[in-house]
Amino acid sequence: MNREKDSMEWKIEKLESDIKKLRESLEALKREKEEERSAPPEEEKRSPEKKETVAPRKKAKKAKKAKKVEKKAPLIKSQPVLLSPEVEPKDTARMKWLRFERMVGERWLVWVGALVFATGVGIFLKYAFEQGWVNEFSRIILGFLGGVLSIWFGEFLFKKKYEALAQGISSLGLIVLYLTIFTAYHFYHLFSIQWAFGFLFVVTIGGMLIAIIHNGFAMAFLSVFGAFATPLMLADPTSALYYEPFLFSYLFIINVGVLFVSSMKRWRTISLVSFVFTVMYFLSWFIGEYKTSDFALAAGFATAYFVLFSFMSTPQSIIWKKRSHAEDSILIGLNTVIFLIIGYSMLYDRGGHTIIPLVPLGMAAYHFVLAGIIRRINRQDMILYSSFMATAIALLTLPIPLLLKRYWITVAWGAEALALVLIGSTVIKRKALRIGGAAIFMLVLMRLFSVDSFLWYQSRGGSLLFFNLKFLAQLLSTFSLGLGALLFSRFKTVSVKERALKVPLCTFFIIALFWVMNHDLFSYFATFKGLSARMMLPYSTMLWTGFFLWLFIYGIIKENKALRISGFCLMMVTAIKVLLIDYTVLYDYYEFNYPPLLNVKFLSVACLLLSILLCALIAAKNKRRRVTLESGELWLLWGTFTSVLFFSLNMEIYSFFSPMEKSIRMLRYVISSMMWTGFSFWFIMVGILRQEMKLRIVGFIFVGLAAFKIFFVDTPMLYQHHYGYPFLLNLKFLSLAMLLGVIVTAAMLYSKRHFGGEKKQGITVPVLWTTFVSLLFLGLNVEIVSFFARSEIAAVRLESHIFTSMLWAVFSLFLIVFGMQRRIMPMRVTGIIIASFTLFKVILSDSTVLYMHPYGLPFLINLKFAAAALLLFTLAYAAALYTDRKESLRGVEKGMGPYLWTLFLILLFVELHSQAAFSLYRYWDLGEQRAAFALSLLWAGYGFGLLLVGIWKKIFPLRIAALCLFGITLCKVFFIDLRFTGKLYKMFVLLGIGIIFLMAAYFYRRYRQRLQEKSEDEKMVR
Repeated sequence: MNREKDSMEWKIEKLESDIKKLRESLEALKREKEEERSAPPEEEKRSPEKKETVAPRKKAKKAKKAKKVEKKAPLIKSQPVLLSPEVEPKDTARMKWLRFERMVGERWLVWVGALVFATGVGIFLKYAFEQGWVNEFSRIILGFLGGVLSIWFGEFLFKKKYEALAQGISSLGLIVLYLTIFTAYHFYHLFSIQWAFGFLFVVTIGGMLIAIIHNGFAMAFLSVFGAFATPLMLADPTSALYYEPFLFSYLFIINVGVLFVSSMKRWRTISLVSFVFTVMYFLSWFIGEYKTSDFALAAGFATAYFVLFSFMSTPQSIIWKKRSHAEDSILIGLNTVIFLIIGYSMLYDRGGHTIIPLVPLGMAAYHFVLAGIIRRINRQDMILYSSFMATAIALLTLPIPLLLKRYWITVAWGAEALALVLIGSTVIKRKALRIGGAAIFMLVLMRLFSVDSFLWYQSRGGSLLFFNLKFLAQLLSTFSLGLGALLFSRFKTVSVKERALKVPLCTFFIIALFWVMNHDLFSYFATFKGLSARMMLPYSTMLWTGFFLWLFIYGIIKENKALRISGFCLMMVTAIKVLLIDYTVLYDYYEFNYPPLLNVKFLSVACLLLSILLCALIAAKNKRRRVTLESGELWLLWGTFTSVLFFSLNMEIYSFFSPMEKSIRMLRYVISSMMWTGFSFWFIMVGILRQEMKLRIVGFIFVGLAAFKIFFVDTPMLYQHHYGYPFLLNLKFLSLAMLLGVIVTAAMLYSKRHFGGEKKQGITVPVLWTTFVSLLFLGLNVEIVSFFARSEIAAVRLESHIFTSMLWAVFSLFLIVFGMQRRIMPMRVTGIIIASFTLFKVILSDSTVLYMHPYGLPFLINLKFAAAALLLFTLAYAAALYTDRKESLRGVEKGMGPYLWTLFLILLFVELHSQAAFSLYRYWDLGEQRAAFALSLLWAGYGFGLLLVGIWKKIFPLRIAALCLFGITLCKVFFIDLRFTGKLYKMFVLLGIGIIFLMAAYFYRRYRQRLQEKSEDEKMVR
């Protein structure tokens, strides 16, 4: 290893010296080039007088050359700088790979090689045995010889300091010896069970000694594993070795040896493996073979094992005064739990119910003694001391559930926690006792919230609310938490960190008190049926409201931020409960003929609203007195008040109309929308008058929500109900008209008033007018569709597609023209977007849905083409406007002219095809062959027209589109038309398209020179 290390270091040093030499050579080369550059030319040296007569142009050329040289110079300078960073990362990466290789070669490869070698030897031996090359006795001799030689070679490698390799070879020798003894006893019967046991025991002891001497954890693990595997390898039910006392004694001896090893070496895994195997052996016998007559045997060995394993984690702390780690606590906990369960099972089978509680008490006293020993001998080992103390305190809690029942267990645990905290603070003054008491308080909480609350949900000790035995017990458990917080805050022996437990205990006390009162309330109403059982919700809301009001007011009085935040959280949870649970469960409340608003359900909501209002007034009053309140608390209170009022009124409207007939019941959508509009108007007006931006923002949010509700909720639900005259003269449109009136009023007031301190004031008015136009556009669409939906004739109902397309085209034209006149770019862009959507609607929706209905004469003289013609006019007029004013346009609008003309041509082609297809196939009924022939000629003729326009106007994209259409037409002819048309039609189609193609080629040839010039539109597109 040293030679390899020296050679590696020598190579690294040589590489560094080579890099330094390379840098020096590059720097020398750089200096030579700089000297050549700075030296004057030979002509100037020979005739300095000619220097003045050089022409100015030559001087300028020389200056340019010098600048070029200076520009190139940094490239030469950067070469050595770029070289060194490249070498260092490569070198670092190489070293990392070398380290990884060393780890793999010296560690991983050893174990993998050993396992592979052992497997190979095993396979070879198996083959040799099967072939009969070696007799049985010789095989065993070879096995012993191989194992001993492997251990001897391992010792040789240990002396040469090859520790990893030596451990692997020695472990391989142990494995071979174990396998040899097992084979000789089981398969060849060369040894008796006593001799086999003796050989295995000797191999185990020898392997453990080698592991201790050479500090080899792997060999120690194999030795322990072999020691515990010995009974399995010698498994023989008739053998005296497997009589229980001998087996348990053997396990005890092995564990004593492991305890001795753990006192010398800190191998926690060995102790844990020993514990696991011992428990497995004992439990397998205990579960399958244990009888009541074996009580003395089982109890004796279980106690011996328990005591032995309780010391397994202590030798390093007691003998060598070392500190333990968290892993040492695992064995203490497992040992206690498993043997406690075993002891409980034995006593339970024997009928010793009165003695069972004494077992955890005795184990707790034993662990207290061990904790005292650790504290006296090694005060620094707080982990081991704390583990014993925690185990002892945990054991103290077990007799209580064995002696008491139901919710009195929690009361007793609370009393025990108080006693531990009190004793740890006054009598013994131990921190561990106080911390244990705090831990038991957590156990009280867990049982109070789980078992006491759900397991005994309907077991009431009395018939009155809050006056029964169960509630009294839960109240005592709850007050133990408050007394614990008081103890932690009063005694001087309690440290500062422990005093911090007062806050969580007080918090848990409030939560537990809130919980048990709710639990008793819900448990009380659970005894009723029907509507009476559901009345637990409004009464619990009143209880929650009282808690929230107390927390908030007490938090303001004591200036306690935590209490105020808790009150806020409870307020929010109560509000969510009212809106999502109470109103959902009591939705059919008005079916029982209760008056609106004057009932218990709304009374609970009124209590919540009045409490929030009272808290808001108190908070505003204290804020004026400069009491420390958060800036957002007042807004949160008013926001919650408004939200609860808004949602509760909505719920009341929906719940009140629910028992009525359908036509009247559906009015709740319209009335609720009007209420939403009224809320938005109130917020916007108050925000404008008081100059509160937050109120105006809330009003605008309500506007958006009301609009969303009108179009996405009211419209689908009220689609079949008229509530007035058709088309604008009905109650449905009235709700939208109210919302539009609010938006117009807000926009006009915003344009006339000025609000200081609002940076985004300039966008409010455009946004409002945009919202107005958008909602008006959507409302008109809804009215058109609703108007035509009344007809029983399908063709009349489908006319709504045509008129909505006309409406879209008119809106887009209005926005584009108005945007051009007022120079409002967003309005123009919106108009173009609507025109684009109208195009897709006409092409994808209208043409498909209205294909079977003519709505007039065929081929362009019908209502369907009238809508398309209106859109074509819109696109052409808008394109002309953009073309005339292209010099004043900026950004993306520069390309809008070609874009609109493209949409115009696409729509024209699709409409011509649609009109022709309908006329040929449905109206004139020319047959598939003639129709296919005519459509192909139409496609080719349209492409030829595009090509001519593209050639004449020098528009490159138009010509490309024509050529693409030619290709599509040709594909249509060959793959569709020629498959089912007759020869005559095939001839005509091919001739017609051929002529069109020839004419197109002629025009391309005729105007070749013209096509090479670029038009202004093409330049703009590029």
